[in-house]
Amino acid sequence: MNLSSILVNERKQRGYTQQKVADELYITIQTLSNWENVKNFPDIPTLIVLSNYYDFSLDIIKGDTQFMKKV
Repeated sequence: MNLSSILVNERKQRGYTQQKVADELYITIQTLSNWENVKNFPDIPTLIVLSNYYDFSLDIIKGDTQFMKKV
């Protein structure tokens, strides 16, 4: 599973809107949308914040080849 799928699935499982997540993480809704639609990727510090927010392991990025190429 790639990072964008995890972000979408975790958000929807919790019943959160993009606006709610964006507000709580102090980012724009456009930024979150770009991450969820693989138009962009979060930087490493933000990725750590996301993993804490959604409670997922950072090991997931090992399998995300698009993200790994970006890093």
